[in-house]
Amino acid sequence: MNLSHIFSLFSENEDLDGSPITLTSYEDFTATPIYWVAMFRKLINGYKNMEGDFMESIVRDNTSLDSDDVSRAYEFLTFTRAYTYIVNLNLDESTHKEALLRYEGDIMNVALYESLLFFENIEEYEKCLTLKKIIDFYKSSLKKT
Repeated sequence: MNLSHIFSLFSENEDLDGSPITLTSYEDFTATPIYWVAMFRKLINGYKNMEGDFMESIVRDNTSLDSDDVSRAYEFLTFTRAYTYIVNLNLDESTHKEALLRYEGDIMNVALYESLLFFENIEEYEKCLTLKKIIDFYKSSLKKT
């Protein structure tokens, strides 16, 4: 049996009935505002929940590491990575605004404010300005509803 011959009978761009199909990929989804907001929220929310487990496994596996240094590095990496998602939002675009407001609630509130405080503490004021604009829009939109 020649599997490549069998699979070559089917076009990659056609459904079984011959009609064209639109392929959606993981990469396409990662380029959407809803993904950026969800990942930002997930990273910040998960940071506090996972820090203890993360620290325990790192320090247990390598006792020569300073747990405070590892904790600070973990915090820095988490907030910096989360910021790379939220910074993609363009508040002039309606789909971007809708994506942000879709995650309305305490978890998003906390994520935004914790991020602002983190970058304020390490004196990354450009990031603070970006987050402040997002927070201001978020707060003003919630008051309207």
